[in-house]
Amino acid sequence: TIPATPFILADKEVAFVGEIVVMVVAATRYVAEDAASLVEIDYEPLPVVADVLGAITPGGPTVRSELSTNVLATYRVEYGDTDAAFAGDALVLSDVITLHRGGGHPMEGRGIVVEPRSSDGSLNVWASTQMPNDLQQAVIAATGANDDRVRVISPDIGGGFGPKYCVYPEEIAVAGAAKLLDCPLKWIE
Repeated sequence: TIPATPFILADKEVAFVGEIVVMVVAATRYVAEDAASLVEIDYEPLPVVADVLGAITPGGPTVRSELSTNVLATYRVEYGDTDAAFAGDALVLSDVITLHRGGGHPMEGRGIVVEPRSSDGSLNVWASTQMPNDLQQAVIAATGANDDRVRVISPDIGGGFGPKYCVYPEEIAVAGAAKLLDCPLKWIE
């Protein structure tokens, strides 16, 4: 595997449409929308590749400039001597199978509420996640909070079917901002 930095907010470049660049914290949605409308970003296009086969072509554009390849890991899965097993066959077929670019779309949107408690340094986190333990560890790592002071509650999250089975940058950004500002924060997709 090669190292690839997962940014909470994009650093020097964005790698995909929708990558988080700025976080606005406000008392009301209206103030947040007004503040967000003041954000101006000047993008300079970088070389792109939009299909998976093109993305793994040696020398092609990489998803982030610090990478030398888009192949982060390779796995070979076999059992026994597969070369010998196929060597004597009268007919061997091979094909390249590609899948469309899919995306996780839960039936209900994601959300998070973080309540910092300055009295004891704890963080209470309510999140629509299928991975409360992983989210807890990610919040601890990102905020430097004591591991016994971060509580993640995953209430009835509705239909997830997998897309709520990972930690998202929004969750870490909200937890970090709530701790930094020492006030409860909410983000709803």
